[in-house]
Amino acid sequence: MPSLKYDYIEDVKLGDQATRRLTTLSLNNILLAKRRYFGRVKTYLPFKKALKQSREGKSSSLARLNFIQHYDNLKKNPYFQPVGPEFKRGNETEPGQPLLPLQTTLNYTPGPGFSINYLNRYHHQKRQVVEYSTSVSFSASEHNNSWV
Repeated sequence: MPSLKYDYIEDVKLGDQATRRLTTLSLNNILLAKRRYFGRVKTYLPFKKALKQSREGKSSSLARLNFIQHYDNLKKNPYFQPVGPEFKRGNETEPGQPLLPLQTTLNYTPGPGFSINYLNRYHHQKRQVVEYSTSVSFSASEHNNSWV
C-alpha cells in the first residue's frame, strides 16, 4: 500500500533560529498481512482425509519502508546566508546544494508487542551514509516495555 506525500513548509523569521523553506517528498510503503486460522471440518473426502477450512483474521501492519527526501529551497542560491543559528541535524549541505540527505526508515513488526526499527540517512554530495541506527522494542503487556 504505497503512498506519496508532498509538503512545502516555509518558516517564519525568528530571532534565535535560522529560517528554512523545505519541500519534502516522501514515499511510504506499508506491507499488510492477514493471519489465517485453520480448522477441521467433519466432511470427509473419499480418500478419508478431512477438509481443512480456513478463515482470515484482521489485517495488521507487518513492515513499513519509508523514503523521505528534503529539499531546502533557500539553498538553491549559492550565496545564501541563514539568519540565526543553523540547524544541527538536516543542514549538512553547502549553499548551492539544496538536496538534503535522504532518510530511509524500516520498521518490521512480526507480531504484537515486538518490532525492529532501522534508520539511515544518505548524504548525496558525500556519497555515504552519515547517520544510522537500529532499535528493538518488546512489550510484554501494556505496562511493561523494553527498548534496545
